[in-house]
Amino acid sequence: PKVIFRHADELTMMSQCGLSGDSADKVLLLIGLAEILLGLLMLICWRDRKLLWTNIALMITALSMVALKSPNYLVAAFNPVSLNFCMIALTAIALLIAPYMPTAKTCRRTKKEP
Repeated sequence: PKVIFRHADELTMMSQCGLSGDSADKVLLLIGLAEILLGLLMLICWRDRKLLWTNIALMITALSMVALKSPNYLVAAFNPVSLNFCMIALTAIALLIAPYMPTAKTCRRTKKEP
């Protein structure tokens, strides 16, 4: 949504971080594009564990920034606490199961002779 339109709450959080007007709008657009890029990278480079750890670090950073600059949003509906903890949990699951994901390299099937 940040790329298509800017939500008033997001703009408010940006202003609470010291950004206003046009600069807040541009930062939100950049954040939205970065989220899309991270999502695409996770789809393409799904085996890269560093990318998963980066995602966890970014979720913790985002939650910390909201807690420091806009604490009133921590108790709102669809709040960053529940969203970020769910994203961290999903990423942790991906980290745990990654070593067990099948690959062509670890395939156990053998080619049947005709």
